[in-house]
Amino acid sequence: CSLLKNISVWSSFIEKTKFSADSLVSVHEFDATFYVFENILFRKSQDSKGIDIGYNNFQLGRITSVNTFNPLRINVFYKEFNTVVILDDQLAELYSININHFQPYKNISHITTGLDDTIWIFNKDTQNLELFNYKTNTFLIKTAPIKGTILDLKSNYNTCWLLTQK
Repeated sequence: CSLLKNISVWSSFIEKTKFSADSLVSVHEFDATFYVFENILFRKSQDSKGIDIGYNNFQLGRITSVNTFNPLRINVFYKEFNTVVILDDQLAELYSININHFQPYKNISHITTGLDDTIWIFNKDTQNLELFNYKTNTFLIKTAPIKGTILDLKSNYNTCWLLTQK
């Protein structure tokens, strides 16, 4: 019983914030909240005085995923057009990478941040995880084929994790 009393002290309610979005991307320790509403990526800061910065690129279709691990290089993935857009912290476009231009063709299902100027991509046709340098347009690393359905892909600067059904 005393253990349960201690746990309840640590799990007390802190703050309530009204929030409306289609999906919450992340909340950063730098007081920035990233979210998607009506296919527009927004960045809301505590110091922005209620003004949210937005990014959209409707010609690329629906946003599939957003990775904000490095808030200075935000990755926005558009699966329908096999394209990754790299944004800065003010949601200005730094790079647009159309994976369709590379040979052999790569059908990408998941992307995540890599170290420096790289992104990890998963090619669902070959079942390979690949590291791509978007400044030099080169593929640096390629794994052996991975068995199973890929559920998610996450990374930090040192490690990339691939979640499968098994």
